[in-house]
Amino acid sequence: MIARASEDAVRDILPIVDDLERALAADPGDGAGSFHQGVQMIYRQMLDILARRGLEPIEAIGHDFDPNIHEAVAYEPAAGRREGEIIGELRKGYRIGDRLVRPSMVRVAQEVH
Repeated sequence: MIARASEDAVRDILPIVDDLERALAADPGDGAGSFHQGVQMIYRQMLDILARRGLEPIEAIGHDFDPNIHEAVAYEPAAGRREGEIIGELRKGYRIGDRLVRPSMVRVAQEVH
């Protein structure tokens, strides 16, 4: 029961992690370097806290699509990629041990005809 409550708390925090990742991916522009560094520090601290609770990211890009841990949101023709290979990740997935906390939202390669 405690493990389930911890998992629920981690799940509630993941949207904040997503927002921090989006903030870090944005161009900081001129004069915003210290702000960007502050966001980076908060992001690292958040990931450290979650890792201590057993949270692990699911590796997706370059791996084969697995409906048990991935949620396909798009299938796209992709030359040079194998059918079913994950070519993009829209949202990271996470697990605690062998329990899925949140699936990865991914784009999957289709065979080019």
